Amino acid sequence: MKKFFRRTLTALLIVACVLTTVVFAAIQTFNGTGKYIMSDFETEDIAKQRAIQRAREDAQDKAGVYLTSFSKTENARLTADEISAVTNNIIDISDVQVDSKPFEVDGEPGVIWTVTLKATIDPEGIWDFVKRDDKEKVTIVQQNNTLREGFAKNDEQVADLKEQYKRATSQAERDRIRQQMKQADRDFLARQKLEEALKLRYEGFREIFEGRPQNVTKIFENEIKLYDEILELGGEYFEAYYNRGTAYIRLNQNERAIQDFDKAIQLNPNYAEAYNSRGYVYLKQEQYERAIQDFNKAVELNPNLNDVYKRRGKAYQMSGQNERAIADFDKAIEFKWNNDPFLKSDRKDILSVKDTALAELYFNRGLAYSNLKQYEQAIQDFNKAIEYGAVKQVAEAYSVRGFVYGHLEQYERAIADFDKAIELRPNFVAPYLWRGGAYVELKQYERAIQDFDKAIQLNPNLGEALYYRGLCYKATGDTAKAQADFDKAKELGYNG
Repeated sequence: MKKFFRRTLTALLIVACVLTTVVFAAIQTFNGTGKYIMSDFETEDIAKQRAIQRAREDAQDKAGVYLTSFSKTENARLTADEISAVTNNIIDISDVQVDSKPFEVDGEPGVIWTVTLKATIDPEGIWDFVKRDDKEKVTIVQQNNTLREGFAKNDEQVADLKEQYKRATSQAERDRIRQQMKQADRDFLARQKLEEALKLRYEGFREIFEGRPQNVTKIFENEIKLYDEILELGGEYFEAYYNRGTAYIRLNQNERAIQDFDKAIQLNPNYAEAYNSRGYVYLKQEQYERAIQDFNKAVELNPNLNDVYKRRGKAYQMSGQNERAIADFDKAIEFKWNNDPFLKSDRKDILSVKDTALAELYFNRGLAYSNLKQYEQAIQDFNKAIEYGAVKQVAEAYSVRGFVYGHLEQYERAIADFDKAIELRPNFVAPYLWRGGAYVELKQYERAIQDFDKAIQLNPNLGEALYYRGLCYKATGDTAKAQADFDKAKELGYNG
């Protein structure tokens, strides 16, 4: 019965674990001030919102200066763009005071709006960012940069339209400029809603990381509502389509996600992230060729998009292209070690936290090596997965490492690994099934039957467990029970 371990390893799912932040630094408060001069053809509501936005950005800039110093002190090694992204997502605004006064600009009447506000941040919030996986961090930074650039361009457009309006010599020209100003105002409101939606997304992922997934569905539903409102403003905002698509993924509404990614790509054919995310949905749907096509396009547009290598590697692995899978996992692992400040940090409490993203990469590369029968390399990778993984990942790594030991006919070592996996996850079916197989090879049939019993209890439709339990009954002379198990396994489609 040595064929039990002579099979290809099947892929096991990896889910990120909770990462807990240890808080040391005090909450910091900053004052922000913003002014906006409203022309006579602008609305008060928009003018007030523009002043509030400027006050918020003033407070964010001050908070960013502090966070830059704090991150250097704590050896977090965050870039300026990362500091800006973190600040925007962890800042809390309160005590907004609005004042307006008549104001004359170059002889033209207007109103100056002045806003003051208070902003608070918890500096330890940077570790919430540091602990996130590479793809999430890159996306947060890119979206924050796009948002900030959008606000800046909108300010420039409004200033230019005001100058044009001053120089306008006909009513038709003024009407045209007013229409352009209305569109600029819609764009501004869309940016504000996008900023609010991105903060909700950041909060949603924090809830996941801190072990409160029950709160996430409502957060992502509210995020989607904001994207709906943005699109109702009438503009073609590819970011809104893309972000709504990723929110749909979180709610497991994959077809809607694909539709939104299609639209985002139509509006911005060079948006690598849209191809990457659509490819991820195809990967989830086991449409591996379509996934690989999208991942290839994402790499073509942005070779430094690290997350795409992990995903394409998985698609290659699941479609049997293990050499290509290993090459992609190599790139992803190298990138993470070279660029992740979490791995470089000197903070002892941070270093003590497991890196689930890195563990997942080693685990998947180990599976690819196993499929190529390169067992020593596989064992080394599973060792790394055990070192860096969270509890669930470690249990899975022990299980597949034990399976590899079974391939190598090192059954005692295999059983030791299965024991550890079961200790960590008592309701994980694979180690019971595989430990039963190891006992079969050692002709310890009673122990094997006990493990197959447990595997069947956890999954009554596991034909493989029924079949091998039948072999054990046959070996111990209980032919009636053996035939019953063989018949049931055959009904379930398993014939050995």
